[in-house]
Amino acid sequence: MRSQEVKEPRGGSMCVEHEEALKLFCKVDQIPICLICRESWVHKAHAVAPIAEAAKDYKDQILNHLESLKKERKEILEWQLRGEKESQGLLKETNTERRKTVAEFKQLHQFLEEQEQLLLTRLEVLDKEIVKRRDAYTAKLSEEISALGHLIRELEGKCQQPMNEFLQVWFGHEKHPEQVFISHYSGWEWALVQRMAWGPSTPVCRGIWALPAHGILLYLHPCHCSS
Repeated sequence: MRSQEVKEPRGGSMCVEHEEALKLFCKVDQIPICLICRESWVHKAHAVAPIAEAAKDYKDQILNHLESLKKERKEILEWQLRGEKESQGLLKETNTERRKTVAEFKQLHQFLEEQEQLLLTRLEVLDKEIVKRRDAYTAKLSEEISALGHLIRELEGKCQQPMNEFLQVWFGHEKHPEQVFISHYSGWEWALVQRMAWGPSTPVCRGIWALPAHGILLYLHPCHCSS
Protein backbone atom coordinates (compact mmCIF):
# COMPACT_ATOMS: atom_id res chain seq x y z
CA MET A 1 0.00 0.00 0.00
CA ARG A 2 2.73 2.44 0.93
CA SER A 3 4.64 1.75 -2.30
CA GLN A 4 1.48 2.46 -4.29
CA GLU A 5 1.01 5.79 -2.52
CA VAL A 6 4.54 6.79 -3.34
CA LYS A 7 3.87 6.10 -7.00
CA GLU A 8 0.93 8.50 -6.95
CA PRO A 9 2.48 11.87 -7.72
CA ARG A 10 0.39 14.86 -6.85
CA GLY A 11 1.24 18.51 -7.21
CA GLY A 12 -0.51 21.90 -7.12
CA SER A 13 -4.30 21.80 -6.52
CA MET A 14 -5.08 19.12 -9.12
CA CYS A 15 -4.65 15.36 -8.87
CA VAL A 16 -1.95 14.36 -11.35
CA GLU A 17 -3.40 10.90 -11.82
CA HIS A 18 -7.07 11.78 -12.24
CA GLU A 19 -6.80 15.46 -13.13
CA GLU A 20 -9.41 16.28 -10.50
CA ALA A 21 -9.38 19.00 -7.88
CA LEU A 22 -7.82 18.04 -4.55
CA LYS A 23 -10.78 18.57 -2.29
CA LEU A 24 -10.08 15.98 0.42
CA PHE A 25 -7.26 15.32 2.87
CA CYS A 26 -6.27 11.79 3.89
CA LYS A 27 -5.57 11.89 7.63
CA VAL A 28 -3.76 8.52 7.52
CA ASP A 29 -1.37 9.27 4.67
CA GLN A 30 -1.32 13.01 5.48
CA ILE A 31 -1.79 14.04 1.83
CA PRO A 32 -4.51 15.84 -0.19
CA ILE A 33 -6.57 13.61 -2.54
CA CYS A 34 -9.34 13.96 -5.09
CA LEU A 35 -12.79 12.36 -5.00
CA ILE A 36 -11.73 9.53 -7.28
CA CYS A 37 -8.72 8.76 -5.05
CA ARG A 38 -11.08 8.64 -2.10
CA GLU A 39 -13.00 5.75 -3.69
CA SER A 40 -9.87 3.83 -4.63
CA TRP A 41 -8.76 0.84 -2.61
CA VAL A 42 -5.75 2.83 -1.38
CA HIS A 43 -7.72 5.45 0.58
CA LYS A 44 -11.16 3.89 0.86
CA ALA A 45 -10.60 2.65 4.42
CA HIS A 46 -8.82 5.85 5.53
CA ALA A 47 -10.36 8.72 7.42
CA VAL A 48 -10.59 11.80 5.26
CA ALA A 49 -11.82 15.35 5.67
CA PRO A 50 -12.45 18.31 3.40
CA ILE A 51 -9.15 19.92 2.60
CA ALA A 52 -10.25 23.31 3.93
CA GLU A 53 -11.35 21.75 7.22
CA ALA A 54 -8.17 19.71 7.47
CA ALA A 55 -6.12 22.81 6.71
CA LYS A 56 -7.99 24.72 9.41
CA ASP A 57 -7.48 21.91 11.93
CA TYR A 58 -3.77 21.70 11.20
CA LYS A 59 -3.49 25.46 11.20
CA ASP A 60 -5.19 25.59 14.59
CA GLN A 61 -2.82 22.92 15.87
CA ILE A 62 0.14 24.85 14.54
CA LEU A 63 -1.20 28.07 16.05
CA ASN A 64 -1.72 26.36 19.40
CA HIS A 65 1.75 24.89 19.24
CA LEU A 66 3.10 28.27 18.17
CA GLU A 67 1.37 29.91 21.12
CA SER A 68 2.84 27.29 23.42
CA LEU A 69 6.28 27.90 21.95
CA LYS A 70 5.89 31.66 22.35
CA LYS A 71 4.80 31.18 25.95
CA GLU A 72 7.75 28.90 26.59
CA ARG A 73 10.09 31.40 24.92
CA LYS A 74 8.63 34.19 27.08
CA GLU A 75 9.19 32.15 30.23
CA ILE A 76 12.74 31.37 29.14
CA LEU A 77 13.36 35.07 28.44
CA GLU A 78 11.97 35.92 31.88
CA TRP A 79 14.22 33.29 33.44
CA GLN A 80 17.12 34.68 31.46
CA LEU A 81 16.35 38.22 32.58
CA ARG A 82 15.92 37.10 36.17
CA GLY A 83 19.16 35.14 35.95
CA GLU A 84 20.93 38.17 34.50
CA LYS A 85 19.65 40.34 37.34
CA GLU A 86 20.68 37.77 39.92
CA SER A 87 24.10 37.33 38.34
CA GLN A 88 24.57 41.10 38.17
CA GLY A 89 23.63 41.34 41.84
CA LEU A 90 26.04 38.54 42.73
CA LEU A 91 28.79 40.11 40.63
CA LYS A 92 28.18 43.40 42.39
CA GLU A 93 28.42 41.69 45.78
CA THR A 94 31.61 39.86 44.81
CA ASN A 95 33.09 43.09 43.47
CA THR A 96 32.24 44.87 46.72
CA GLU A 97 33.69 41.98 48.72
CA ARG A 98 36.78 42.04 46.51
CA ARG A 99 37.38 45.74 47.14
CA LYS A 100 36.74 45.22 50.83
CA THR A 101 39.18 42.30 50.96
CA VAL A 102 41.85 44.25 49.07
CA ALA A 103 41.42 47.22 51.42
CA GLU A 104 41.57 45.03 54.54
CA PHE A 105 44.65 43.16 53.39
CA LYS A 106 46.29 46.41 52.34
CA GLN A 107 45.67 47.76 55.82
CA LEU A 108 46.90 44.49 57.31
CA HIS A 109 50.04 44.58 55.15
CA GLN A 110 50.70 48.14 56.24
CA PHE A 111 50.26 47.17 59.89
CA LEU A 112 52.53 44.15 59.50
CA GLU A 113 55.17 46.25 57.74
CA GLU A 114 55.03 48.80 60.56
CA GLN A 115 55.32 46.03 63.15
CA GLU A 116 58.16 44.46 61.20
CA GLN A 117 60.01 47.77 61.03
CA LEU A 118 59.39 48.36 64.74
CA LEU A 119 60.69 44.91 65.67
CA LEU A 120 63.69 45.26 63.37
CA THR A 121 64.49 48.64 64.94
CA ARG A 122 64.24 47.13 68.42
CA LEU A 123 66.46 44.23 67.39
CA GLU A 124 68.97 46.65 65.92
CA VAL A 125 69.04 48.63 69.16
CA LEU A 126 69.38 45.37 71.09
CA ASP A 127 72.25 44.28 68.82
CA LYS A 128 74.05 47.55 69.46
CA GLU A 129 73.49 47.22 73.21
CA ILE A 130 74.78 43.62 73.14
CA VAL A 131 77.86 44.65 71.17
CA LYS A 132 78.42 47.61 73.48
CA ARG A 133 78.20 45.45 76.60
CA ARG A 134 80.33 42.76 75.00
CA ASP A 135 83.02 45.28 74.07
CA ALA A 136 82.89 46.83 77.54
CA TYR A 137 83.08 43.41 79.18
CA THR A 138 85.89 42.35 76.86
CA ALA A 139 87.78 45.56 77.62
CA LYS A 140 87.27 45.04 81.35
CA LEU A 141 88.44 41.44 81.13
CA SER A 142 91.45 42.51 79.08
CA GLU A 143 92.27 45.13 81.71
CA GLU A 144 91.92 42.57 84.50
CA ILE A 145 94.00 40.03 82.57
CA SER A 146 96.69 42.66 82.05
CA ALA A 147 96.53 43.65 85.74
CA LEU A 148 96.70 40.01 86.81
CA GLY A 149 99.67 39.48 84.53
CA HIS A 150 101.41 42.49 86.06
CA LEU A 151 100.63 41.29 89.58
CA ILE A 152 101.77 37.76 88.74
CA ARG A 153 105.06 39.06 87.42
CA GLU A 154 105.48 41.23 90.53
CA LEU A 155 104.71 38.34 92.86
CA GLU A 156 107.00 36.02 90.93
CA GLY A 157 109.72 38.66 91.24
CA LYS A 158 109.19 38.99 94.97
CA CYS A 159 109.29 35.22 95.35
CA GLN A 160 112.72 35.28 93.70
CA GLN A 161 114.15 37.82 96.22
CA PRO A 162 116.72 36.63 98.79
CA MET A 163 115.46 35.75 102.25
CA ASN A 164 117.44 38.45 103.95
CA GLU A 165 115.37 41.05 102.12
CA PHE A 166 112.12 39.87 103.71
CA LEU A 167 110.88 41.87 106.70
CA GLN A 168 110.22 40.20 109.99
CA VAL A 169 106.72 40.91 111.36
CA TRP A 170 105.59 39.99 114.89
CA PHE A 171 101.90 39.58 115.60
CA GLY A 172 100.94 40.55 119.20
CA HIS A 173 102.86 38.58 121.86
CA GLU A 174 102.91 35.23 120.02
CA LYS A 175 105.97 33.14 120.83
CA HIS A 176 106.56 31.97 117.30
CA PRO A 177 106.61 34.82 114.84
CA GLU A 178 105.99 34.13 111.17
CA GLN A 179 108.46 35.60 108.69
CA VAL A 180 106.49 37.64 106.10
CA PHE A 181 107.09 40.26 103.48
CA ILE A 182 104.65 43.17 103.65
CA SER A 183 103.77 45.05 100.47
CA HIS A 184 101.46 48.06 100.68
CA TYR A 185 99.42 48.47 97.52
CA SER A 186 96.56 50.53 96.10
CA GLY A 187 94.71 51.23 92.83
CA TRP A 188 94.28 48.29 90.50
CA GLU A 189 96.30 46.03 92.84
CA TRP A 190 93.90 46.75 95.67
CA ALA A 191 90.91 46.13 93.34
CA LEU A 192 92.35 42.75 92.36
CA VAL A 193 92.90 41.78 95.98
CA GLN A 194 89.36 42.87 96.82
CA ARG A 195 88.03 40.75 93.94
CA MET A 196 89.99 37.73 95.17
CA ALA A 197 89.20 38.18 98.87
CA TRP A 198 86.26 36.22 100.28
CA GLY A 199 87.10 36.52 103.99
CA PRO A 200 89.42 38.17 106.51
CA SER A 201 92.38 36.47 104.81
CA THR A 202 92.44 34.74 101.44
CA PRO A 203 95.17 32.47 100.02
CA VAL A 204 96.27 33.96 96.70
CA CYS A 205 98.86 31.30 95.94
CA ARG A 206 101.31 29.15 97.90
CA GLY A 207 102.94 31.33 100.54
CA ILE A 208 100.97 34.46 99.65
CA TRP A 209 97.91 35.70 101.54
CA ALA A 210 95.74 38.77 100.99
CA LEU A 211 94.44 40.82 103.94
CA PRO A 212 92.04 43.33 102.34
CA ALA A 213 91.03 44.83 105.67
CA HIS A 214 94.65 45.98 106.17
CA GLY A 215 95.51 46.73 102.57
CA ILE A 216 98.56 44.41 102.55
CA LEU A 217 99.87 41.28 100.90
CA LEU A 218 101.63 38.78 103.21
CA TYR A 219 104.45 36.65 101.79
CA LEU A 220 105.03 33.82 104.28
CA HIS A 221 108.49 32.39 104.76
CA PRO A 222 108.81 29.10 102.81
CA CYS A 223 109.24 27.14 106.02
CA HIS A 224 105.74 28.19 107.12
CA CYS A 225 103.96 27.72 103.75
CA SER A 226 103.39 23.99 104.03
CA SER A 227 100.19 24.54 106.02
